[in-house]
This record gives sequence, structure tokens and C-alpha cells, in this order.
Amino acid sequence: MGSAAAQVPFDLLVGIKGGVTGSATSEVPKLSQAQQIQYRQPTDDTGFYPGFGIGPGVGLSVEARLLGMIGLETGLYYMGDNLTGWQDKSVNGVERGRVTMEHEVSALHVPLLVKGVVPAAGIKPFLALGVEFVFQQSSSLEYRTEREHDNDATIDQYGPIFNARNHTTEASYVMLQLTTGVEIDLGVVRVPIEIRAGYNLGWDDSFDARVEAEPGGAAAYTFTSNGENMAHFGIFTGVVYDYDLLL
Repeated sequence: MGSAAAQVPFDLLVGIKGGVTGSATSEVPKLSQAQQIQYRQPTDDTGFYPGFGIGPGVGLSVEARLLGMIGLETGLYYMGDNLTGWQDKSVNGVERGRVTMEHEVSALHVPLLVKGVVPAAGIKPFLALGVEFVFQQSSSLEYRTEREHDNDATIDQYGPIFNARNHTTEASYVMLQLTTGVEIDLGVVRVPIEIRAGYNLGWDDSFDARVEAEPGGAAAYTFTSNGENMAHFGIFTGVVYDYDLLL
């Protein structure tokens, strides 16, 4: 009897979650006059614009929870961390058109979160805080231009310049992650509805931190972005099975 009384309720929650993920980044600053001369560039525009985008996210979730209130959650998620950025350009006060940057990324996200759950009946609010590890699997960059006026070709030069000069590479980084929402308790099955927000802990806006410039190529130098995103967001739901155990 004494041994049974000392046992602690323990839940192992395993399931699948999916939803929509968002990514955001800031602009790489324009080239200084000294950098423009150093890298022999015809424009001070780096071509790495502030951007935002959405994509799919899906993966496996695993959580160990004590007393129905304190949990440690992890998982493995596949994310489409895509984003689009652009800049409208004018010359001598005349609108010339838009340069658009498309950054397409696939990545694996691995969260490690400490979770607090309100042990209410039916609907259980929760809050989780921790880190999320991002491992990009692919990363590509492409530019296109749109004329403001059909007979004005001024904007056309930027597409070839940036496509020849600007590149990106796969990155790995760590985010500070906050997740909140509710968990609908259906007995053996739980349905989480959650909002996620993460910020890259190593984020640095400077050119030197985000771009590696190397001589060569059609544009005199190649600029290779480290491929990291500044922040990620998400709205997720799923189905989680609750295995009741005793410790």
C-alpha cells in the first residue's frame, strides 16, 4: 500500500501536428561607398531584402508530462520556411519598377520546450518556453523584375545582376521558442491548438555577419547569404494520444 501511494501520475503524449508556418527576415544594409568600390558593384543595393512568407509544417510530437501539469516536449517537424521580399525602385524621382526576391527553404525543426498546463477538465490552456533547433535541408534564391512602365527597361538590369551575384547556403541555427494555446481533452486523444513564435538567438543584421563576399563570377564578386531567417511563426493543430503511466 505504501508503495502504491508513492507512485506519481505520468503521461506520455505522442502524436502528429501540422499547420501553417511563417518566416521573416530583415534587410541586409546597403553597401557603403567603400564596399561598393571594394566589390566593384554598379549599385549599392545588396539585393537581400526584408521578407515574409508562409509554408506548410508537419511532424511528430512527443511529450512527457508529470502530474498533468509540467511537461517536457520535443519532436521533429518538416517546414517550408519560404519567404518573399521586394524593393520598389525610383531613379531621379521616377518610379521604375519592382525587384522581387524569392527565398525557398526546406528545414527540419526540433523543439525542446518546458511546458506548463492548467489541469482543467475539457480544455486545458498551456504555455511552453524553450529553444528550437533549425536544420535547413535546401535553400535557393531567385530574383525577378517588373517594370512600372512597359517601355522603361531601367529596372531590367537588377534581375541579371542579383541572379548572377547573390546566392544562399543551408544554415543551422537556434531559436528562442514560445508556444501557447489550448489542449482539448477527449480522453485517450488530445487535440492541441497552438500558436508558435521563435526568434533566432544569433541574429545579426550586419553585412559582414550575414554575407560572405568572394571574388569571381560574372558580377566581379559573389555574395553568399548564410541563409538564416530572423524569426518563425506558426499555427498548428493535430492529434495526440495520451498514454497514462505511473512512476
